[in-house]
Amino acid sequence: MLNRRHNNDLKELGLGKDNNKNTSGRTADDAQALFEEEEQQEGLAKELLKLTSSLKHNFTAAGSVLKDDNAVRDFTLLHNYLLQRK
Repeated sequence: MLNRRHNNDLKELGLGKDNNKNTSGRTADDAQALFEEEEQQEGLAKELLKLTSSLKHNFTAAGSVLKDDNAVRDFTLLHNYLLQRK
């Protein structure tokens, strides 16, 4: 997918293997820099997605722990209340 996008970018810029400079003055180096920046952005987006997934997992685990803690607390409170009534 990146290569196709890179090739399309080069075509849009009027760059190719034959000509090193298009009419607007952009060079193949400019196109390469754009391509590398796009690759970097995709890498950052993938990393962000991984971090988001990890955060979701951590929130789910924390919610489970809180639910279990609340159940233990409720049981303890009820148990203590019943012991005091005897």
